[in-house]
Amino acid sequence: LPNFIGQYFPSCEDPDQYAFYCASMLLLLKPWHDIASDLKTLSQTWESALQTFLTQAPLEVHHIISSVQYFHQCERSAQDWKMQEAGTHVQGLMDECSKDIDQGDMQAGTTTTSSAVPLNEQDVADLLSSQTPRAEEMHGWLALEVAHFAGIFP
Repeated sequence: LPNFIGQYFPSCEDPDQYAFYCASMLLLLKPWHDIASDLKTLSQTWESALQTFLTQAPLEVHHIISSVQYFHQCERSAQDWKMQEAGTHVQGLMDECSKDIDQGDMQAGTTTTSSAVPLNEQDVADLLSSQTPRAEEMHGWLALEVAHFAGIFP
């Protein structure tokens, strides 16, 4: 049996990994005995070998390939949503901070100086990316509980 390296199959939308994606799909879906000759001919590229195979493949094979891509589409959507949420959260924090500073200046009547190094956008982005969202952490705990209950972990 082939041993696929990594946690997931590569995406077909990554041009740097497309040949590896094609080879992985052929290894997974095309029956073969001799890896050197059954998956593609010497004159074929991995891309053309996969296209040739898919023209003759049953509908079930196309569903499997769609499922592999579905994972990548979901992952990309989750990343986009997370970035959008992080941007909204940062803007809200900045608005709150500016209100606090304005109110503090009005109440005390003086301005305060700070010896702290000012933060830039990269510092804020690094801080946000280092934190685990509460929903993601809860999902992890629940997944572990389900696995433990199902007897996956002793």
